[in-house]
Amino acid sequence: MRNLKLFKIDLRKKYRAIRENMNPKEKKFMDERILHKLSSLSEYKRNRDILVYVSKEIEVSTYEIMCDAWKKGKRVAVPRCNTDDRSMDFYYIRSMEDLEKGAFGLYEPIKEKCEIYKTFLGGLCIVPGFCFDQNGYRLGYGHGYYDRFLQKFRGIKVGICYS
Repeated sequence: MRNLKLFKIDLRKKYRAIRENMNPKEKKFMDERILHKLSSLSEYKRNRDILVYVSKEIEVSTYEIMCDAWKKGKRVAVPRCNTDDRSMDFYYIRSMEDLEKGAFGLYEPIKEKCEIYKTFLGGLCIVPGFCFDQNGYRLGYGHGYYDRFLQKFRGIKVGICYS
């Protein structure tokens, strides 16, 4: 079998190309379907804390997910990357105004304005991925930030991506 690292690099290239060439109307339709499926989960309905990434253009849009959570009285926490040790912390945000450009060009919480998420025992974490296999294993961007975070997190994990 080929080297696993090279195989993952090839998969990332494949799925990045597919996403970059998606029809915007099709992407919007799929984003809406994912929000509908996610918000209908009992785990989503019963959890007060929603941990979610701030999406980039090629990812499943999370803006509507955050708006839905706020509308339902949930607390939304988003990640901030610590590039020195390749870890990430989640911070509660009240609006998109609590974000600034950070590591990797991602929007991240402004530490001085936001409360850190301290408990790893509860909540629902929406996990991004290029793809997931049938056993739930994910292929991310290859930096390991989510892998390290999820080792500590004891709440519910839900991966989202396009089919």
